[in-house]
Amino acid sequence: MLFCQTVSGGNWFNHVTSYWRRRSSNENLLILKYEDLKRDHRKAVRDIAEFLQRPLAAEQIDRVVELTTFDGMMKTYQQIEAEDPSKIFRTRALSVEPFLKKGIVGNWKGKYSDEQLATIKKKVVEHCGSLGLHFEFETKL
Repeated sequence: MLFCQTVSGGNWFNHVTSYWRRRSSNENLLILKYEDLKRDHRKAVRDIAEFLQRPLAAEQIDRVVELTTFDGMMKTYQQIEAEDPSKIFRTRALSVEPFLKKGIVGNWKGKYSDEQLATIKKKVVEHCGSLGLHFEFETKL
């Protein structure tokens, strides 16, 4: 899927780099990597609030951070599943991969062989490196 040219809108690299190229000329575009959010959750919440022009008080930031941690979102999701009469959100009961996975950085690497990971890293550098767009494959948080 990552390298597939037949995906609507092109492959993943075309999709991501097209937004990356527009980031400085489009005030309506905020790019935030999951790794950045995990590194400094509070700063990410402040950045999002600032981007949306919705300043938050310290107590509001605390609450947003609390609700948007992996554990906080898992708790909310479990409540939704328990209260959902349509069973639309009951992914685990239907043996579907859960919407919320593990909440960790780098979990995707376990899905690929060493050879595939080397190919991915090479393609990332090839397509994104000259743009100043870098991804952390070995994030230490």
